[in-house]
Amino acid sequence: MGRYFILLLAIVGSFQFCPAKIVDKSDSKQPEWVRKGESKLNSSKSNDSYYFKVVESTGSSLDALRDGRILALSQYVGNSNHISGSTRASIQETANNDGVDSRETYEMQFTNELGTSTFYAKVVDEYWELHSEGASRFYSYYVLFAVSSNTTKPHYDSFSTTTSYGGRAFARSLVPGWGQIYKGQTGKGIAFMTLEAAAITGIILSESNRAAYANKVIEQPKFAKEYHTRSTNWATARNICIGAAGAVYLWNLIDALAAKGARRVVVRKGYSELGVYPSVSVNHAGLGLTYNF
Repeated sequence: MGRYFILLLAIVGSFQFCPAKIVDKSDSKQPEWVRKGESKLNSSKSNDSYYFKVVESTGSSLDALRDGRILALSQYVGNSNHISGSTRASIQETANNDGVDSRETYEMQFTNELGTSTFYAKVVDEYWELHSEGASRFYSYYVLFAVSSNTTKPHYDSFSTTTSYGGRAFARSLVPGWGQIYKGQTGKGIAFMTLEAAAITGIILSESNRAAYANKVIEQPKFAKEYHTRSTNWATARNICIGAAGAVYLWNLIDALAAKGARRVVVRKGYSELGVYPSVSVNHAGLGLTYNF
């Protein structure tokens, strides 16, 4: 009787303590920097005047989380640099050739009896999920910052986001499913691995049975006709599995190359610009090219 009571408590507890479900999110897949953190991005930057930092927070209001993201970053920067005192953050807009940069740039000023220290930060990307747990709902909010390493204005690289992975995912897909997992499509990757493994297993088993019945045709000529039929049937099954394995493998390659993956941040080191300008002299007139880097 006691065992049944414990089992009942376990069942009830599983309903009471079930994990929160994701009911909505800003993107169909978690960005690469959410899943893997900022270490990969930090290894791709061109200089040490800044670093990438992922800040995560939860709350009932997405707008409030966005408004408070710089406060969360300021607390991290203050603790990392052993700075105490009141903090004031100012928002700036950075202009580029296309107009106004949509990414917000912050100045974080830490003021105490020793003076004022200013650090700089830039929003690179953001992502959120809406969770449901019982009757309550709450957001998980993630924001990727580029933060100055010290109080000197940083020399940021060029940042952009993309869902394309190109040749890197294709190369990994030589092992079926690995390219999809690399792109953040874990479920699809496992499906490709499973299908390919099942097809290969079918090839091995079918060929083993075909060979066994082919030997019996020789060993037991009395039943040669029946064994020959069975051997032929297993050969057909083997060929079907070979076709399936080839189709799944080809599908896996095409999907890894063409299908969009989880959003990722691309860091282009430094700044470069190609310019075209008119060139006129006594002997000729034409166009000139300049390349600044």
